[in-house]
Formats: sequence, structure tokens, C-alpha cells
Amino acid sequence: MLEDTGNAKVKAWMHAEAYKTNQFFNKLPGSTQMHAQVKAVLDNYKFDEIDAVNFSKGKYYLTKRKAGEENFSLYAVNAKGKEELLIDPQKANPKIKSKNVMLAYFSFEENTPYMFYMLIAGGNESDAKMVMRDMNTGKEQTDTMYLNQNMGISSFDPKRSDAFYYTNQPNFRKAGIDPIHWYDSSSIRYHIIGSDSSTDKTIIDIMPAGINKEVDDRVDLIVKKDLNYVYAIIKNKVANQYRIYGVKKTEFNGTATLWKLIADYDDKIS
Repeated sequence: MLEDTGNAKVKAWMHAEAYKTNQFFNKLPGSTQMHAQVKAVLDNYKFDEIDAVNFSKGKYYLTKRKAGEENFSLYAVNAKGKEELLIDPQKANPKIKSKNVMLAYFSFEENTPYMFYMLIAGGNESDAKMVMRDMNTGKEQTDTMYLNQNMGISSFDPKRSDAFYYTNQPNFRKAGIDPIHWYDSSSIRYHIIGSDSSTDKTIIDIMPAGINKEVDDRVDLIVKKDLNYVYAIIKNKVANQYRIYGVKKTEFNGTATLWKLIADYDDKIS
């Protein structure tokens, strides 16, 4: 029930709880003075934040949010420490008409000049923009994909540089389904940059026929040029433990793959 933040009863309950909490803390001795001191510290302590860092072809790439900025931008840093602003999410795509665009993800395709990054406008994860950028020419290709904050690229296709496998988690927001089970499914899909994502092929599907409380949360696919095996890794949504399947690369055949169980949750691999 509490997952459904759009529900009027849930909103009323949250506002009531927030009001009670504020009333309690406001009555504590010194609360006003403490609030003023904390605000003064935060107002004067301005600093840059660095989040994700990646290394590719002699440069470090990092997401940084400078003091006073709302969202993270992507910077490239060379061996001499010279920093270059590469992607400002608010200016990256003029077609996105939003005052709040977030850079949610970036990754590099091995042995190619391509970088992938994801833009989310106004917190709407169901309408993310996946962008492939040629680092040599600066040319970009943008695809609209159905993704949310729990998803991203699992593996690039070793056979072609403009395609990848990604985790898809469809939303079961329907009447009669408990909100806690809205995301009780996961699948691996295959996308070629420039194609319509609605035509993406499903490679692994653990979507239930109905909603099942025991359904696993997320599946990832590991495909690498230097590995003879392909791995499917499923993470338990409550415990930080994994169920791992594998198959020889020559036997990898999409949804027809006969996966072999390597480790289960009882093995407590995390």
C-alpha cells in the first residue's frame, strides 16, 4: 500500500506522520538554535561531489556535481589533470524540454570509440534517453527506451559495437495488484542503437504468469569476448545473494538457451 505514493490515503497518512514528527522535534529544547547552526554550516560549506569514475583510453571520466549545482555532469580528465566538461545533462539534448535533466548512467564499449549514457528528465525513469556517443567525432545517436532506476546495460554484444543487452523491469501497476509487487519481474532484452526499442528481442525472461511473492528481482547477463561462457546472474531482491547460471557461448541461444545452475541462494554468494 505505501508503495502507491499517488494514493490519496497514502498521501494523507504521510502528511499526518510528517506533521507529528515536526511537532515533536519543534518542542525539544534548543531545536530552533540547532536548526540555525546546521543551516549555517551547510550554507558555508560548499564543495564539489564526485560520483561514478571510469577509465578509458588514457583518460578518467567522472560525474561531478559542483557546489550549488542541481545535477551531476560528466567530465574527462587527462594524464596531466586537465579537466574538460563533456556532458552537461541540461544542455546535452535540446529535444528534452525539462528544467531538471539527470545524467543517470555512463559506460564505454571496449575496443571501440563508443560511450553510452542515459538521460532522465524530470525524474521520469519510464522515458529515459539512451545515447551512444562516438568519442572520436562527437556524433550522437539517441534512443528512447523503457527503463527505470533499477536497470541499465548488462553487456555489450561482442560481435557488434552498436548493440547491447539490457535489463528490463516492466511495471505491473494494475488494478488488483498490490503495489509492493509492481516490479516483481525482470528480463534481458537486446537492443540495436537506432532501432525502435519496442521491437527489441527478449533473451531471458523470468516474468511470471501472475504475481508471485517469490519472484526474483533482477537478472543480468554477462557476455564477454574473452570468456567461453555466458552467465545469467539473478539477484535476490531482499538478501544480497545471487543465483548464477552458465552456458557455453556456443550454446547461448536466446530464450531457447538451456541454462545450467552453477550456484543458488543457499550458497550465499554475494
